[in-house]
Amino acid sequence: MNDAGAFRQAAHSIKSTSLTFGALSLGEMAKELERLGRAGDLAGAREKVDQLAAEYDRVQQALKDLGHD
Repeated sequence: MNDAGAFRQAAHSIKSTSLTFGALSLGEMAKELERLGRAGDLAGAREKVDQLAAEYDRVQQALKDLGHD
């Protein structure tokens, strides 16, 4: 995680897509990561990325469950 610009762009994409699908918590997490990338301050971002990944897994499972009704 050395490229703050690419980090910000990836976080922005996750934020936008998450909010479109109504995954508000995931979107808010990505918004915070986007802010870190914009500031160029990626120190401590690893823990936040791990939290985002866990939330992504939760959202992914919820979407799969919706498809099995």
